[in-house]
Amino acid sequence: MKDSKTTEKFSHFITETKFEDVPAPVILAAKKVMLDCIGITLAGSLEPAGKISIELAREMGGHPQASVVGAGFKTSVLNAALANGVMAHALDFDDGGHANLPLSRSVAVLPALLALGESTGATGREVLLGYIIGFDLISKVSDGLSNKHHYEWGWQTTGTVCTLGAVAASARILHLSTEETCRALGIGGSGAGGLRQNNGTMTKPLHAGNAARNGVLAALLAKKGFTGTDEVFEGEFGFCQCFCGSEGYDLERMTENLGKTYEFVSPGVGIKRYPACMSNHRSLDAVFNVMEAHTFSPEEVEKVECGVTQEVIDHLFYLNPQRALEGKFSLQYCVAVALLDGAVGLRQFTDERVRDPAVHAFMEKIQVYEHPETKDVSRKNQFSEITVHLKNGQTFSDRVHIVRGRPANPLEYGEVMAKYKDCAGMLLPAADVEQLLALVENMETLPDISALMGIMRDGGGK
Repeated sequence: MKDSKTTEKFSHFITETKFEDVPAPVILAAKKVMLDCIGITLAGSLEPAGKISIELAREMGGHPQASVVGAGFKTSVLNAALANGVMAHALDFDDGGHANLPLSRSVAVLPALLALGESTGATGREVLLGYIIGFDLISKVSDGLSNKHHYEWGWQTTGTVCTLGAVAASARILHLSTEETCRALGIGGSGAGGLRQNNGTMTKPLHAGNAARNGVLAALLAKKGFTGTDEVFEGEFGFCQCFCGSEGYDLERMTENLGKTYEFVSPGVGIKRYPACMSNHRSLDAVFNVMEAHTFSPEEVEKVECGVTQEVIDHLFYLNPQRALEGKFSLQYCVAVALLDGAVGLRQFTDERVRDPAVHAFMEKIQVYEHPETKDVSRKNQFSEITVHLKNGQTFSDRVHIVRGRPANPLEYGEVMAKYKDCAGMLLPAADVEQLLALVENMETLPDISALMGIMRDGGGK
């Protein structure tokens, strides 16, 4: 559906939305999701991809404008956005839950904001508003995109749609005009990209780093008068047509609720319980439901049948994972460690654990198949069904439609806080974990974000 003003509508939303316009529940929910992202970014700095990003940022040098998380130094705003974006997505533990597309929004938007906000002396209120605007722009654009014509074509949304959210957040922090913001979105559209073929490698979190960096770069260039199309969404050769084809998008749907509803509360944002691809989560919830309802040991298990959608089978294509990142995209591995360890957390995703011969021997008991009842059903009606067969002939089954942590089945704030503390505590001492928590909870009152970034940068002196 053609709408020649789509880009302009988004630009007005970005430049004209005031903090006072945002409902209080949206602000509260946004801080909860932001806290989650900060925790996983801190833990992500210890991951191999995070360490390489830190090393590269140090080697590249640059003016000390913005902090590199867990590294103890500052670098240029672009290098910081890149490195911190990689860290934020390194664990695959970040937010999701959009109805149309699999999305990782915070990992593109927040690293861009923190780097640019620190370098410009932005207030906590400005950073929080930029976060809400950038996050919601991604959600609204995705409302009008077809999963079949984008994600299933092989595009990784973290690097495509989420780049535009990083542009929006950066444009807001820099107080760009509507015209400049249109140009920034045009520049950012040409910086969007990312291939799902790289799932299970360090390049998947690089999509987030690239999105954050390219968002900042687009806004900085536009502020200096750099030109780009002002029809990035609706143009004949624009973002939507090139990434989705003529049948894969609806421009009117993207903007019909712009500024009226916010994804943070309507319908809400999913927060992951497990640091693995979301396609694992229904099956894992079902496994843990069975384990809570029945008592048995791993040694008693004869086989486990996992009835899932074909989409899940396509997404989780590592049948013999050898690295931690590959384990995140292996249903066989995730179900195996759930039964063996009674947990699927950060400690289950190390190269050593993924290569453990005992785990691989148990994985041979995991049988994944397309459940016949999942064929030709809508995304909202999808499910996973787990059946555990014991050697004594007993069988236990559970079917999960709505993943724990999804908007319709959300985590409580206490659960999110516990996840944050677990992640942040991998890098920070307890006192810093608590201080950082207090800063995020009071983000809108901060005169600047230097104290917050100081804690994230120096890692408790480690």
